[in-house]
Amino acid sequence: MRRLSRRRELNPVLSVGGISIAIEGEGASGVPKHLHPYLTDDKKPLARCRGNLGQVDLSRETQALFDSGGVWRVDETPGGIRLVLRSGGPPGRPYHILELDADLTRGEARLDPTELEDDTRRFPLRDPLHELWTSFLLMRGRGLLLHGCGLLLDEKVHVFLGESGAGKSTLGKIFKKHGPRSGTILSDDRLVVRPEKSGYSVYGTPWHGEAQFASHCFGPLASVYFIEKANKSESCALSTREAVERLFRVCFLAGWPRTGLNFVLGMCHDVGAGVPCRRLRFRPDESALRAAGVA
Repeated sequence: MRRLSRRRELNPVLSVGGISIAIEGEGASGVPKHLHPYLTDDKKPLARCRGNLGQVDLSRETQALFDSGGVWRVDETPGGIRLVLRSGGPPGRPYHILELDADLTRGEARLDPTELEDDTRRFPLRDPLHELWTSFLLMRGRGLLLHGCGLLLDEKVHVFLGESGAGKSTLGKIFKKHGPRSGTILSDDRLVVRPEKSGYSVYGTPWHGEAQFASHCFGPLASVYFIEKANKSESCALSTREAVERLFRVCFLAGWPRTGLNFVLGMCHDVGAGVPCRRLRFRPDESALRAAGVA
């Protein structure tokens, strides 16, 4: 038992949305506390990341894929993809990179500890690298990372989707204050949805929003709501076309090559056609729960 615990400490495996990544090498034992609920004993992780400490070298030939305009960017390399973190955003100094192979299951991370305020924060898969890598692995035919708030209630999940400012964190607070005590808020900002033989599963993630709701729990998808703030709480059904268009708009696609979106579009269509999808206009009180049928 001690041996297993020690090995897990040195080579932890993180699983978010059913995507397991083993962490090895320098800094692997320093898993941040907010990720501890996502540690798993998976013996066959989907991907592996080896951490290295030292100066970051960007001399390798690359082609820019996406620039967030902030602290991170994504480059295409001859053998895969490179994620880059830079201090303070452009033109800040790059201090953390993650190089992924062609099938995205092997990663080499390098972190320059001289750029860190705290030497103990040497974890080789710092956010948003972990989130980006997970989203890339999902979009390789495994699922989607969506902008949404999720409520696990009576062993089923109701998701409330919307772009920034739509009210995901506000709804999370309403659920917390007025919702059934048996319900669990999976997240107030990011949800993973994965296809199963009999439908779809929804997973909570550590990548929360303003209200800071995060859970490692999951359950079958029961309903989808596209949310917007209003003076009155009410909901109405959406056509498949409307649902698919709205689903695509809330997919987390940052950095993903636009030539690789066939799976994303196909899954958006399947969810929009196979799951009850509604528009929810809500007032920030318990009337929102009644309109969504989760009071």
